[in-house]
Amino acid sequence: KARESVLFFNEGTNSYNRVSGTYNYKGESTLDNSMVQSINVDAGEDNMVIYNSGSINNSEYSSVPIINIKPDIKIGTESKPVDGTIAVYNTGGIAHLTGDIETYGESSHAVYNDSVSKVVGTVTNTKGSTFDNIIGGNAKALSIITHGDNSAVFYNKESVINLQEGGTFKALGENGVVLYNKSGNINITGDAVLEAGKKGTLIMNDSGTINFGGNMTYNVKNNSVFAYAIGTPGIKIDFSNGGNSYNQTLNLEGGSIGFVYDGGSADTQQNSLYNYLRDNFSGLNNLTVNVSDDSRLFLLNNYGTLKLSDLEQMDTGESLFRSVNGNGGNSLLNKGTLVLDTAGVINLDDPDNVYANTDKAATGITVNAGVTVAGTQDGQLALGGKDIYRGT
Repeated sequence: KARESVLFFNEGTNSYNRVSGTYNYKGESTLDNSMVQSINVDAGEDNMVIYNSGSINNSEYSSVPIINIKPDIKIGTESKPVDGTIAVYNTGGIAHLTGDIETYGESSHAVYNDSVSKVVGTVTNTKGSTFDNIIGGNAKALSIITHGDNSAVFYNKESVINLQEGGTFKALGENGVVLYNKSGNINITGDAVLEAGKKGTLIMNDSGTINFGGNMTYNVKNNSVFAYAIGTPGIKIDFSNGGNSYNQTLNLEGGSIGFVYDGGSADTQQNSLYNYLRDNFSGLNNLTVNVSDDSRLFLLNNYGTLKLSDLEQMDTGESLFRSVNGNGGNSLLNKGTLVLDTAGVINLDDPDNVYANTDKAATGITVNAGVTVAGTQDGQLALGGKDIYRGT
């Protein structure tokens, strides 16, 4: 039972001048599928199936490996998972994949696309990786699915992923992630289905860019989150691939959340959420959003102090979407203080009451003078909140 092993190792032979951007091409490796159509891993732990390893030579040149991967890759099965195994590990190289990937096992990632770096003198030199689905000029729609907990479909850091012809990309295990991007760029064009299955994240973008160009379906299920953009404000996630029109559908169900706004404990105003959406997303008008009764379009996290009057009038950016169907107007508040400042009676019996329909977790509530909270139904809670996502 192998540990910390590599099935296929490909090292850089092509010299790349990082200053001029030119290659001294010497060749590439190919894993063909004429004889072996699928690479199956049924044992081991903490291994790599394919390791495409580049390196920094000096302050000017890098060694860049190029690999073509045609067979499917299958790690574990539902009845016999294989943990900690990465299908394609690409560091400082160029990898072309036209085979599908399916993994069963905890922390068994599909594609790990990372940069390579080296300190030369006092300067850190970095070379990113490139990953795509094109071999011989032909692109193939991919199916990449991870079933295990804590597993990623794509992990991308300081590198580039280009996928054409759409495909199917799903992280179905608990705490899985479909797209994780750190200071890199991910482009997906064509019609695609993306899905986060259980307490996972479909899009996590930190200081990089993700572009979608096609008729996409995003399924967010079982307490998962659709999109989370962090880092310095600026367009990070584009659903229009530069201003184009597409038919895209976002389905939120099973206690899932659409967008996460983190206020950093600063007080939240009427336009805070709208500004976050405007600053970090574009092409939201391509999205038709369907929200189930037990899900929420927005999570306001670390929101400081928020007045109920601002919450009632909050521009949630619904005008930015093509349409919002279902429970789109209600949010989840987490870690902050909600001030009940609307004089008069807050009627918990009213099915459209914003206060009653807003989930509250780790939330303090301040009641101003002249405010009364009243209700006549069983199970109502006046000055507390129920976190339906954590079951408290």
